[in-house]
Amino acid sequence: MTIFDILTEITYNKSDLDFKNPEIDKLYDIYMINRWISMVESYIPILDACNYIKITKQNHYNYLKAMIPKNKIFFKYIKKDLEVTKNYKIIAKFYKVSIDNAKLYYDLLDENDIQNIKNYIEKVDNGNV
Repeated sequence: MTIFDILTEITYNKSDLDFKNPEIDKLYDIYMINRWISMVESYIPILDACNYIKITKQNHYNYLKAMIPKNKIFFKYIKKDLEVTKNYKIIAKFYKVSIDNAKLYYDLLDENDIQNIKNYIEKVDNGNV
């Protein structure tokens, strides 16, 4: 059994899991289940409702199984955009600011500004400036 099998049980099969089974108990990680299910934006309020209480794995599973409508769902994992992350680092280096501030700068800059900064940083790194 995998985490994807558990997600299928929650969203489609709706069967009971035996949490006395060590394999299932070890595999069922509330954080990871929440992370995958949160990829479907309409399920975020359902997850949010159980974030404020201490809940067992079995109760968490039963709650999600009851609250999420029966449906075949493809959970598309959202990855970090590596190009944008690289741009944050370049902007932070150019302006000598933190990554958090570079994110704010990134929102203010257009594509030409970012390209000019990249070109400048490349020249500096190659010793041409």
